[in-house]
Amino acid sequence: MEFFVTLAGPAKQRTDCAIVGVYDKGTLSAAAEELDKRIGGRIARLVKRGDLRGRAGDAVMLADLSGVPVERVLVIGLGGRNGFKRKQYRKALASALGAGRARARRMRSAISAATASAMRTPTR
Repeated sequence: MEFFVTLAGPAKQRTDCAIVGVYDKGTLSAAAEELDKRIGGRIARLVKRGDLRGRAGDAVMLADLSGVPVERVLVIGLGGRNGFKRKQYRKALASALGAGRARARRMRSAISAATASAMRTPTR
């Protein structure tokens, strides 16, 4: 399996599996929101039905997508937005790798694009 982290939006990346995140209480990350618009609101429907709450470690795979150049989308729970730091980022990527390992040869994470500002170390 090949794994890439990208700053480009997931709706524009050709890959076997795009990874996007959802924060606690079902708040979509910017990357998830962008992708959700292109796939007809499927991520928002998962949240609305209660199939995905955004708890750290949650993972749901979506397939049979139209409107995007990706074969699958792995939606990962990121936990609380305010508390999202390096530790939570690593946990989210570990969940993504575990969930996608058997299903995709190439995975591209857009989690970093959506959360880069949360992980920056303040300068003094």
